[in-house]
Amino acid sequence: MRKAKTPPDHYPGFTVLSFGTAYQLFQFTVQLLGVPTHGVFLFHVVSCYPRRLLSLVLGAMAREITHREANWRCGAALQLALLFVELSRQHPAASDRSAQRTDERLTTLRAEIYARPQDKWTLVLMARRVHFSPSRLSALYKGAFGTSPMEDVLAARTQKACTLLLNQGISIESVSRECGFESAAYFSRQFKSREGSAPRDWASQRLER
Repeated sequence: MRKAKTPPDHYPGFTVLSFGTAYQLFQFTVQLLGVPTHGVFLFHVVSCYPRRLLSLVLGAMAREITHREANWRCGAALQLALLFVELSRQHPAASDRSAQRTDERLTTLRAEIYARPQDKWTLVLMARRVHFSPSRLSALYKGAFGTSPMEDVLAARTQKACTLLLNQGISIESVSRECGFESAAYFSRQFKSREGSAPRDWASQRLER
C-alpha cells in the first residue's frame, strides 16, 4: 500500500508564511494536483501575491491534502483556482512594458538563486545578470521582495540546509559546503540566527518526531 503524500510539515496554523515555506507548499500542491506550470511562474505568484492572503489559501489547500476527506482533491483544486483568479484581479496586465521586463528579470533571478543557492552569488554578479547597477538592483529587489539580494541568498542556502540536515549521517561540514557557505562555523551562526537553534539540534528535534 502506497504511503500518502503529506505537505511540508513546517507551515504554521496559521500565521503569515515565509517566502521559502510558501513556495515549497505551493510547489507541492500544484505537483500533487498535476497542474503543469513553471518554477519561475510559481516564484512570481509567491512574490506578488499578498503574503497573508497567500498563507490563508495555501493553508486551506494543505488541510484538504492532509485530512483527505471526501473530494479532497477537488477542494484543493478549487482553492488553487481561487488563488489564480484573485492574482489576476490584483495584478492586471502592466501597461508599462519596461516595468514588466524589470519584474520578469528580478523574478527569474530569484528563481535561479533558490534553485542554485550554493553558487558563488555576489551583488556584482547578480547585477550583471539582470543588467542593473548593484545599487539599483538592491533598491529594486528590496522593493519587489522586501529583502536584499544577499539576504535572500542566505535564506535560500538556509532552506537547502534544512533539507540536507534531515539526511541522517551527513556532517555539518558537508551541509555547509553543499549550500555554499564559506565555513562550517559561519554556516552554524547564520543557521542559528534564522532558525533559532544550531543545525544539529534543529535536525535532532525534527528527526525525533
